[in-house]
Amino acid sequence: MTPARAATGVSATTAVTATFSEPINPATLTASTFVLRNPANAVVSAAVSYNAATRVGTLTPSALLAASTTCTVTITGVISGVKDIAGHALASDFVRSFTATGAAVTLGLTTIGSLADSGDSNFLNGSKSRTSAAGRIVSMSTRAGDA
Repeated sequence: MTPARAATGVSATTAVTATFSEPINPATLTASTFVLRNPANAVVSAAVSYNAATRVGTLTPSALLAASTTCTVTITGVISGVKDIAGHALASDFVRSFTATGAAVTLGLTTIGSLADSGDSNFLNGSKSRTSAAGRIVSMSTRAGDA
């Protein structure tokens, strides 16, 4: 399973995956049997899918995980849980916890200016930015003037 048991520093955008040892009945892997909970034990809204070719179930949270929180993943077994294609249930619930890092930062998509600056390498009139190889903003400049 990813993230690993007791993992720390897990991205706030992570999806949880579980690889099953044999094919499962996809109808039994649902948002009720593959569940992510926050520290208050509330269910985190998520989409659940299953890839039969790889036997991998994926739980993708609908929103970023809260910063610096421990989340618990449960795959329900026994009678009402996940079953293989022969109808045999997991022997017990499978439970793992991990800790998410701070929420990912997303820069908004804002148009600054509307005309290309012919004299400045065709940047939009009014803005120019440079990023490092890691994607961090190294410099940003704005220009107010003739449009």
